[in-house]
Amino acid sequence: MKNYIENTNLINAYLNNTLSGSERQAFENRLETDTEFKTLYNEQLAILEGINRIALKAEINAAKQNYVRLKWMKYIGVSVIAILVSALIYSFIFKKETPQTIEPANNNEIEVVSDSVIVEKPSEEKIEEEIVAAEQSKKEIKEKKEAIAPWEKTTSDDTTIEEIVIERPIVKELDPTSPELISFYKSVKKAPQIIEVNTEKEFIITCKEGTVLTIPAKSFVDVKTGKLARGKINLEVTEYYQLSDMLLGNLTTKSDDKQLETGGMLYLDANKKGKKLKLKSGKRIKMAFNNKGKKNMLLFNGEERNEGVNWKLESQEVDKPISVKKIFDNEIIEKDVKVSFSEIDEVPLFQKCKENKDNSTRRYCMENEILKFVESKFNVSIAKDLGLTGAHDITTYFVIETDGTIGEIKIRASRKELGYEMIRVIESLPKLVPGKQNGIAVKTVYYLPFEVLFKGETVKQLPITVRSDKSFDKVSTRLDSVRLVEELNRSNNRDIERYVFESMRLGWINCDRFAKTTNKKVKYKLKIKDSEGTNVKMIFKSMSSILPSTKRNGNYEFGWVPKGEEVILIAIKYKDNKIYLGKQETNTTTVSDLEFKEVTIQELKGELQKLNNSFK
Repeated sequence: MKNYIENTNLINAYLNNTLSGSERQAFENRLETDTEFKTLYNEQLAILEGINRIALKAEINAAKQNYVRLKWMKYIGVSVIAILVSALIYSFIFKKETPQTIEPANNNEIEVVSDSVIVEKPSEEKIEEEIVAAEQSKKEIKEKKEAIAPWEKTTSDDTTIEEIVIERPIVKELDPTSPELISFYKSVKKAPQIIEVNTEKEFIITCKEGTVLTIPAKSFVDVKTGKLARGKINLEVTEYYQLSDMLLGNLTTKSDDKQLETGGMLYLDANKKGKKLKLKSGKRIKMAFNNKGKKNMLLFNGEERNEGVNWKLESQEVDKPISVKKIFDNEIIEKDVKVSFSEIDEVPLFQKCKENKDNSTRRYCMENEILKFVESKFNVSIAKDLGLTGAHDITTYFVIETDGTIGEIKIRASRKELGYEMIRVIESLPKLVPGKQNGIAVKTVYYLPFEVLFKGETVKQLPITVRSDKSFDKVSTRLDSVRLVEELNRSNNRDIERYVFESMRLGWINCDRFAKTTNKKVKYKLKIKDSEGTNVKMIFKSMSSILPSTKRNGNYEFGWVPKGEEVILIAIKYKDNKIYLGKQETNTTTVSDLEFKEVTIQELKGELQKLNNSFK
């Protein structure tokens, strides 16, 4: 009961916007990971909605009573009203000014709409109509509340649910994407890299643009028959890291109505002699994106549509652990078996992470706690004595023993002093809850990429291996996480701290996070004359984000966007077998023109490639 009251008070504080920035962030993280807490949150919203509905009904009843009183007053004061009406007619005829018509200055019109919506009180003549409309709006209100994610809630100046109780949206006709434009995008899409692999053993692949894929043995089955694919297959990989590739692929960064910020996109497909394959149930592809630098990145799957790809957050089901039989091919688990943290049934834990119920949220909690511990304990002052400058990667492998203590530690770093400092920090970790495989406590190998950033220019150096006094067991293991990092090191010693995920699906895959901004939001709408066969996108300079537009009744609508952001509008038109490009740098509160020029395919690619450096 105490926890219920505390949680309810916390939710009310969040809804009333009385939490600090860090408290709000912690609250939103908890909503994403704690299913029971999210259920309580939704229940509290429903209760508040009911209270609002009662108040609304009371207001309507009061208005209805006023209507009755006014009706009798009209009968009594009919003569007075007649005089007033005569005066109003006289004023209307002789004093009304004729409004001026303002013509648009150009063919393009951007409409910026304020966040706030003014609600008019129902007039006396329409009280009965508003009572019916209010009841009909109940369902709309609920849907709008459910559509607002915790990370999208803004200040009290923004549109609120209460402000749109009476307002009913105008339904606009959605203009379909022209078949010619769809065919054009298919003709210019990026060609995949085709890799022949042997499915009888696990394989690790470094793709052309640096993505590293680790795929277990015997992972593919026929889509139609469900039979296991044996021997050699063709794996098709298309990487999207450049803005120009994304634009030509008609790709954007949006999940339903939520704006995303990308760290890279992939399209994966597989076939055997032309027969389409999919991943076998329980098998997972591990992928390291060739990108880094942003926190809280998540994995999204893409749903392909005519107007582009819509991204959906990867289901928690992909984090279900693979059983020990599938990892070790039915080998008997012995006392000294080491299991990768990414594959273990029950992950090792800090004591505070035991509160989480499922393994996926426990894994997330454990990773966060270890990173926070290292960041707080690592002594960065050693840079002064060593004269270090720029960024230094420290790759750490360590073993969590069956009793929860720290065992062997192996470090790869640019300087041995950095390695020894990391060993000191890892050895100071508190005793953990050990990991388990099939209910048996086993040793767990943990991989931790870490970057230390000092002032000055980064000077690349070959990594040095440093070990703790306890040596690693030299017995060969099948831990794909270790081999994955070794593959990354072989790739010209590129940045180790990448976005690493696992997926149980092929198709469209995107490394993203939900875009956050403190700016207020405005509605952005663009009108283009002779817009047949045109696709318009908005590119944000401050983040790796591309917003699509929806064409309704001849207008290109981007929905609610952050106010005052520097953006680039890109319009591609394909009509009568000719390509036209429109490009304009502007911001989300400025009216701008879009002038089209005819281009060849090569010229189009060249113009889009010039924008690649704008994508951060």
